[in-house]
Amino acid sequence: MSAKISLSIVVPFLNEELALPILRRRLEGLAGLPEDREIVLVSDGSTDAGVAFVERWAAEDPGSSSSSLRATSAISRPSAPASMRPAGNASRSWTRTCRILPKSSCACMKN
Repeated sequence: MSAKISLSIVVPFLNEELALPILRRRLEGLAGLPEDREIVLVSDGSTDAGVAFVERWAAEDPGSSSSSLRATSAISRPSAPASMRPAGNASRSWTRTCRILPKSSCACMKN
């Protein structure tokens, strides 16, 4: 994306093929999610169909992208490549969003 990003949503996942479609529906259903946002889906070595799902998601949604890591800590290290850092002015990271947060809690992303 070449435009300035106002919100980055980073979603690390590991073998979450059943949860990822739910996450996508919930994110797409959020009212007020800015158009100038990015969703970065990061596989931490998934061996299930989750990687294929996020690759299709990224191909269908120009505001989404997918990456793969060898270790989860790589995304938080200062030496992580710039391509793996969120570009938004504000960013949050959720782990296992679909399993832990009730649907109504996802509305906090609008704030």
